[in-house]
Amino acid sequence: MQISTPQEIVLGFSQIGAESAWRAANTESIQAEAKKRAECFELKFSDAQQKQENQIKAIRNFIAQGVDVIAFSPVVESGWEPVLKEAKAAKIP
Repeated sequence: MQISTPQEIVLGFSQIGAESAWRAANTESIQAEAKKRAECFELKFSDAQQKQENQIKAIRNFIAQGVDVIAFSPVVESGWEPVLKEAKAAKIP
């Protein structure tokens, strides 16, 4: 009998930065959880250093790498439509 193992999900996550203790703790929590679940998840992490252009670059890089899902904490509210359309076209939620 063959035992199946869960498929690894590759998650691309772009964090705003580490400007506060809360943000640093949020990042540590995400990284710790991904490490704890390493048999199921691979985390690709990017620190945007408080710049939208860095987040957009990271998201495009995640798309190019073919990650399974992208998450990000947006540094600003607007300006995301083009890169999110690219992710949608690549079928990456």
